[in-house]
Amino acid sequence: MPIVRAVVVLEVDGVPVPGFPLARRITVNEVQGFDYIKAVEGATALPLNQIGAAINALAVRPDAQVTIVLGQIKVNAGGLILVIDGDLGTGAQATVANASAGVAQVRGVGGGS
Repeated sequence: MPIVRAVVVLEVDGVPVPGFPLARRITVNEVQGFDYIKAVEGATALPLNQIGAAINALAVRPDAQVTIVLGQIKVNAGGLILVIDGDLGTGAQATVANASAGVAQVRGVGGGS
């Protein structure tokens, strides 16, 4: 079974934030990476169709501002959304809408069990 591991270092003005760095890992049944170009118009599902059940891990790193619909979360260019050991629900779809003036390259990985 694949293991998804994330290490997050959080600092303010070079000073570590209490509780960080954070290292987290979870074991999932399936992992599917993605790297594609998202056009400006409309929201589309992230290509996670190989994950048969709940999405328990999701990392998305766009190079332009996009909206990830897990609610309404905007991610700036170079930003990061990380859901680790979360539960987006069985059959959940994570979608992305491009809020920038041009195309956005969206990279990431999803995992679930």
